[in-house]
Amino acid sequence: SERADLFRNTMDETQTRLLPGRCGYLAALNAQRISKKREAEQLGCERVTDREVNPRGFNFSQVHQAEVIDSFEDADVLINVSPLLHGHLLLVPQRSKVCKQVMTCEVISMCLRWVATSARADFKILFNSLGAWSSVNHLHVHGVFTSCLFASNKFPVEERPVQLSLSQGIELVEYPIHCVRLKCCPDVTRKAWLLVEVLLKMDVPHSILLSA
Repeated sequence: SERADLFRNTMDETQTRLLPGRCGYLAALNAQRISKKREAEQLGCERVTDREVNPRGFNFSQVHQAEVIDSFEDADVLINVSPLLHGHLLLVPQRSKVCKQVMTCEVISMCLRWVATSARADFKILFNSLGAWSSVNHLHVHGVFTSCLFASNKFPVEERPVQLSLSQGIELVEYPIHCVRLKCCPDVTRKAWLLVEVLLKMDVPHSILLSA
């Protein structure tokens, strides 16, 4: 099919191995993905918010129209042509505006609504800031399904024990890196944004996992 021809790698060649240790790390290798992935800018550990979009670099306004498979509110849903998992999607808010890869309160709220519309318990949304493995400086999040990797339908970090319970459903999680977990509550969007806003002001690279 036309869309099948767009993929730069298949999942058939992916090798996975659960690493020993208490954190449940899973190593995955797909040589096709490494060699055939779209060439991206070298986004190092510069300031998280200051890097403007490079007009000569790749962004998601340039993708083949067949990569756009749906829309959600004011965002386009794209296939990831270099998938990490089966069913790997991208959500690109206001794609034609080419906003830089900085999370906003509005996008957090939209992503939580996107998760809530899924009938599958293993649907998760991931965001990486600049300096935290984002390879494209164009605002986007990843949609993935975890059941192909984890029987519990959860990433290992979701099941790590609580190191310290703070007020209002905020928990520090026992993990090798600093990790904060929010319990689901009516004002979870506001709380999540307050935490992200602190990270942005402190210029701390960060990743976000959103789950139903």
